[in-house]
Amino acid sequence: MQTRNYHETSSGPTPYTAAENAAWEAEQAAYLAAAFPDFKAASVLQIDAAVLAIYDRPMTLGKEYESREKAAADYKAAGYTGPVPARLAGFATPAGMTPTQAADLVLSQSAQMRGALDSLGDLRMRKYEVQRATTEAAARTVHTDIMAQIAAIASALG
Repeated sequence: MQTRNYHETSSGPTPYTAAENAAWEAEQAAYLAAAFPDFKAASVLQIDAAVLAIYDRPMTLGKEYESREKAAADYKAAGYTGPVPARLAGFATPAGMTPTQAADLVLSQSAQMRGALDSLGDLRMRKYEVQRATTEAAARTVHTDIMAQIAAIASALG
């Protein structure tokens, strides 16, 4: 906590007495103690909201993604031979890819999405580190780290 050394008077800066400094520090500590739980609660809500915003993006098309992933997995399991599943062809043709390229891309993106969702879940649970923090500085550090990692995942997912 910062100690104030002087206060302004008409004759210029006048040093605080030890008692005045102690009173000021106690006032600041009381303020921080009162505001700290609110900061932690707001930080936890912000972490949840950031993760939920990312979950909402791909989940809107979740059924489509799941059926395309299944079609790609089935096609790959068949050794990339036989009839191309309609859901896979519906992506490969407009994208100018072979069915094999499309299947591999769909499966790669699906694996990336699952990994990102797992990471987001882990990051969201780190909100308990914010709640356990004993100082505002520690809570801010953890919160900043979590939010930066969430933003990086969001950016990677596009």
